[in-house]
Order: sequence, then structure tokens, then C-alpha cells
Amino acid sequence: MPPGAQWCYCCNRRVACMVTQAIVNYNAPVHNCPTKDNAYISVDLYFSFRMPRQQQEVKNFVYRLGAGRFDELLYAEIDEGIRNFINGIWLSQVFDLKGDMARQMIQDLNSKFAIFGVIFENCNVTNVHVNQTLTQALEEKTKCKYMLANHIKEYGNQKLTLENQQNQELTDMKRDNDRKMQDLKSQIDRAKVEQDQFRMTANTNMEVAIVKAEETGTVLITQVEGEKNTTASKAQGSVVEIVNRARAQANERVTAAKQAADVKTIEAESKLQATRALYAALAEEGRAEAANLDAFDAQRRHNYEIKRAQVFEELACSGKNIVMSGETGDNLLSQLISSDGNIAKKK
Repeated sequence: MPPGAQWCYCCNRRVACMVTQAIVNYNAPVHNCPTKDNAYISVDLYFSFRMPRQQQEVKNFVYRLGAGRFDELLYAEIDEGIRNFINGIWLSQVFDLKGDMARQMIQDLNSKFAIFGVIFENCNVTNVHVNQTLTQALEEKTKCKYMLANHIKEYGNQKLTLENQQNQELTDMKRDNDRKMQDLKSQIDRAKVEQDQFRMTANTNMEVAIVKAEETGTVLITQVEGEKNTTASKAQGSVVEIVNRARAQANERVTAAKQAADVKTIEAESKLQATRALYAALAEEGRAEAANLDAFDAQRRHNYEIKRAQVFEELACSGKNIVMSGETGDNLLSQLISSDGNIAKKK
């Protein structure tokens, strides 16, 4: 039936229900929804939707769903959708994802109630209730996050400033190095030019010096040859004089040597004669001793016994107790008495 006044209406028909075409506002609070980190929050949702306008859609809505069941089904869908959505996010993301939550709810509800002609046009998350302690923790976390972001930004700015300073210093250093390299190249070029000039000057001076040296050498050679001839003449006269003097000295030494040899020969002859005479005398004495050997032997034994008695007397007078016997005593007496009959002196 079209909307508006109906001036002609059959009596066999009746009005079963009336569906408004205005926008309907719907509040759907959801309490104690657990987040991914097990924090419980409450969400207040505000919906606006339109009822069906087509006749068939209105029939489907009235006879298949009804207002009561629509309210129950709508609340159940909203509660389930909100809980599933919140259960998949962290507490810190709740306030940031309110728009995503509303868009997802609009899509889910439109897909669920499209067959009944209900069109959801708007969905707003009016409020999110969090525990006060959690709220303070979130505020502190937000502050820390912003502080961290500010610190990161300051660090980035400082880093960028330092990089710019370093790049500027590096550019200045490169510029200074390029200038120094250019100066060094200029100095090297000047040094090469000066070296070439010095080499040319040195070659010129060397050639002049060679010419002067050759001239000086020629003069010196002439002088030396003259001095050589003069010195050769003088040396020849000196050599003759030295040779004559050496010959005279050699003759004198030869004469002196001959005289000394004659004297040594005479002395040797005299010593030989004296030695022969001494040998003859000793031989004669030996023959005489051999002829009187018994008499000399008796005299030696007599002297030996006398000296032996004197030695024993001295030992007895010394006051020392000395025992001499056998071969040891004979050796001691032999040491005390010499072979010629004299007593050995104590050192």
C-alpha cells in the first residue's frame, strides 16, 4: 500500500503493521569484552539504519523476522561481532581502531540483514570504557611512545646534522686536498723547470770547467815535464854519488869482516891448543889414578867413615830421637855425606 491517505479502502483488508521510513537510531552497549592481551573493556555503539521500503521486503521483515526477533538478532550480532573484533586486537590498539571497528560492523550487519531490506547507514563508537589502572597505564604507554618517537626524531635530526657536518667537513677536506694537490703539482712543475735550468747551467759550467782543466792540464804537463828533466839530471848525479859512497862503505865493511875473521880464527886455534893440552893433562891424571886406584879407594873409605861418625855425633847432639835402619838409613846417610867426603849443608 502506498503511503499517505487512503480514501477508498476495502473493508476486507486490515492494517497488520506500520513500518516507518525514517532513520532509526539504535544504541548497543557491549560490556566486558576481552582483548588479545586479556584486558576487559566496554564499548558503546551507536547505529542508524532504515527499515525496508519495498512491499516484498516489508513482508519478509514482518512475517519472517518481526520487530522483537530483529532486536534480539541485531543485539546478538553486534555483541558477537564486537567481541570477535576486540578479541583479535591489543588493548593499545582499541582507541586507534575505532573507525575500523565501525566499518566492519556496518559490513557485517548489512550482509546479515540484506534479505530483510534493512540498510545500516552509520555506525559510531561513542565511547570505550577501560579500567582506570589500565587507562593510566595506557596514558603512560602513550606518553612513552610519543617520548620515544620524539627521541627517535631528535636522534634522527642529530644524526642528520652530524652527517651533514661530516659531509661538509669531508667536502672541505677534499677541497683542501685538491688545492694542496694542485699546489704540489705546481711545485713539481716548477721544480722540473728549475731542474732543467740547473742541468743546463751545470752542463755549461762543466764544459767551461773541462776546457779550463784541459788548458791547466796542458800547462801543468809542460811544467812537470820540465821539472822531470831537471829532477832526472839531479837524480842521476846523486845516484852516481850514492853508488860510489856505498861501494866505499862496502869495501870498508868487507875489510873489517876479513880482519875480524882472521882474529876469530887465531882465537879458535889458541882455544883448540889449550883444550888439547887440558885433555892430555886429564888423561895423564886419569892414568895416574888408575895406577894408584887401591890407595885412592882406601883413602876415600877412611874419609867416609870419619864423616859418618861426625854425622852421627851431630844427630846425637841435636836431642832428637831418630831411628834409622835398613835401606832408608843408608839413603839418609848418603844424602848427608857427599861423594867427595863433605857433609851436606842444610838449606
